[in-house]
Amino acid sequence: MQASYTTSAIKPEQLPPVDVPEIALIGRSNSGKSTLINALVGVRGLARTGKTPGRTQMINFFSVMDRWAVADLPGYGFSKSPQRIAKHWQHVISAYLSGRPVTTFLFLIDARRQIDAKDKQLLEQISSQVPPLIVMTKADKLPRKQLRDAMQALENTLKDEGLSYEELMAVSAMKGTGIERLRSLIFQH
Repeated sequence: MQASYTTSAIKPEQLPPVDVPEIALIGRSNSGKSTLINALVGVRGLARTGKTPGRTQMINFFSVMDRWAVADLPGYGFSKSPQRIAKHWQHVISAYLSGRPVTTFLFLIDARRQIDAKDKQLLEQISSQVPPLIVMTKADKLPRKQLRDAMQALENTLKDEGLSYEELMAVSAMKGTGIERLRSLIFQH
C-alpha cells in the first residue's frame, strides 16, 4: 500500500485541511499506535516507534494511496512528559476531537490492560462524533483464553458504561493477526 508522511501539527491552527476521509488513532502512550500504522500500510518505519512511551509528540499525518489521511495522535497516560507539556497536548487533542470531521476513530488499548476513567471520558467524547473501532493491540502478548477473557471483560465494561462503538477487535502488528480485517474496515470509504 502506498503511504507517506505529509505533515505534523503541534498547535490546533497547524492542523491541515481535511479533503479526504480521515482515520485517527488515539490511545495511551504505550498502546502501539505507530506500530499499528506501519502494519496497516505495510511500510516499515513510516510512523516512528520507540521503546519509550510518549515518543509521538505531535499529531502526525500520513497519506495512504492519496485517498485517506491517517492521524497519529500523541498518546496519553504513561508518558513521562512534564505537566505543562501534558496540559498543552490535552488542549491540542481536545481541539482536534471537537473540530475535525474524522471518518473513523481507532481507539487503541493494550490487550493486557482494561480501560480506566480517563479512557472512558475520551471514549465518550469520541463516540459523540462517530462510534470508534476499539482495537486491542499486542494480542500476541496473551494466551488465547486470556485474550478472549480480556475482550469479554472490556465488552462488558463498555456495555455497562453505555459507551457506543462500532466493533471490538484484537490485533497483533508483530504477528499480523487481525491486520487484514482492520485494514478492510478502515480503508473502505
